[in-house]
Amino acid sequence: MLETSKNTLEELEIRQLKNRRGVCKRKLTVFNKFIERIDSSALTAEIIVDISLRLEQLPKLYNDFSEIQDRIETLCSDEGDIEAHEAERMSFEDTFYRLSAKGKLLAKVDTDSTPNDHSPQAPPQQPLGESIKYPEISLPSFDGDLTQWLQFRDTFDALVNQASLAPIVKYKYLRSCLQDGALEVISSLDFSEDAYMLAWQMLCERYNNPKRLVTNHMRALFDVEPVPSTPSGLRGFQNLPKEPS
Repeated sequence: MLETSKNTLEELEIRQLKNRRGVCKRKLTVFNKFIERIDSSALTAEIIVDISLRLEQLPKLYNDFSEIQDRIETLCSDEGDIEAHEAERMSFEDTFYRLSAKGKLLAKVDTDSTPNDHSPQAPPQQPLGESIKYPEISLPSFDGDLTQWLQFRDTFDALVNQASLAPIVKYKYLRSCLQDGALEVISSLDFSEDAYMLAWQMLCERYNNPKRLVTNHMRALFDVEPVPSTPSGLRGFQNLPKEPS
């Protein structure tokens, strides 16, 4: 009786795993159709960025499929079923690596005209006779630390929001700047033209809160180490270099 119940549960789990595996395969099919629609002779900067963004999601899709497939093969004991599942793995991996290679080749086409993560817009041409070389400004990063939000918001706004770039390009820059909790805020959004404005709005609603900002800054002030009261500690403060007048 217990053995029958165990077999029934395993069959149910395998059925659920196959459904999840099917979702992974359909996602790969969607990416395949996207790649097949691209005309390599008519690539634009927006299309190249679109390809790059989609390629970033492929490793997670592969890991999900591999985890599901490992579990299915572990539960299966029938030799015929095992061979069928191995064929499923080979088919998925062949398609995955073929599409990954093709996508990366397309994304590298005309890279000189494709924006990178550290230069959101081409530098303006200098007037004749002017030889001043301004230092390159790198994009800021933000991990959800409220004390860093205002600096990140103003810098990113000046470098990217106000630049003449396509929304999907701005969205790529935004995602490349976010880390940890800040990236999780927009993790549910798809890669599309409309996602950028929504992502920026979600970040502002989450972090652009005056009360939370004041509270966080006050907490940071209270966390400052107190001035030592011992003679040796005071001498250490006295020996600190003075700022030039």
